[in-house]
Amino acid sequence: MLLYWWCQIFALAHAELLPALATWFGLPAARLSIREIFIVKYVAAVGKQQALGAHRDRSTLSFNLLLSDPSTEFDGGGTDFSTLGLTVAPGV
Repeated sequence: MLLYWWCQIFALAHAELLPALATWFGLPAARLSIREIFIVKYVAAVGKQQALGAHRDRSTLSFNLLLSDPSTEFDGGGTDFSTLGLTVAPGV
C-alpha cells in the first residue's frame, strides 16, 4: 500500500508540479527532474519528530508544501531561511 501511495505522489509531481515550476521559473520543462521527495511528519510529543535541523538542500529548486491545516491541526511552525534572515510561518 505504501509503494502505491508513493508512486501516486511521484506521478502527480511529474504530471502537475514540474510543468508548473517550469512555467513559474521560465525554464524548459524537459530540463527539470525530481531528485527526491522528502516527507516529514512532526509530532509535538517528547521523543518524537518535533523539528528538522538546519540543513541546505542540494538542488536548484526546492520547496516546502504544508500538508496540514494550521487553523485546526497545529499551532506554530515555520521554515527558517537563515542566510536570508527570514522565517516563513503558515498563515491561517
